[in-house]
Amino acid sequence: MTLAAFEPHGVPVVSLYLNLTPDQHGRDNYDVFARKAFADQLKRLDENSAERASLERDVERINAYLAVELNRATNGLAIFASSGTGEFFEAIQLQAPIGEHWLFIGKCPTSIRSCA
Repeated sequence: MTLAAFEPHGVPVVSLYLNLTPDQHGRDNYDVFARKAFADQLKRLDENSAERASLERDVERINAYLAVELNRATNGLAIFASSGTGEFFEAIQLQAPIGEHWLFIGKCPTSIRSCA
């Protein structure tokens, strides 16, 4: 399934935007943001819920993607994921940086523009 064909299924959908350009010290900080943001979201869900199980699988898949598949020359990244909808996962690597890191978890993929 592609992003354009996505149909909501009542389970969480992750929309994650990361600025991958190094900070003023030459260090990446997107992984710290992702780790903290996902931990905060997981705390809000019942440990035995289908929503939490889906989000935990999404976090694992996203972390694996960041560790193995990410092109280090990329400056921006958008990831959309929902394990509860047939393992939906789409990552879009961008040459242009994204202004700031942003995570939204909702019923459908969300554009970063919707928070502007």
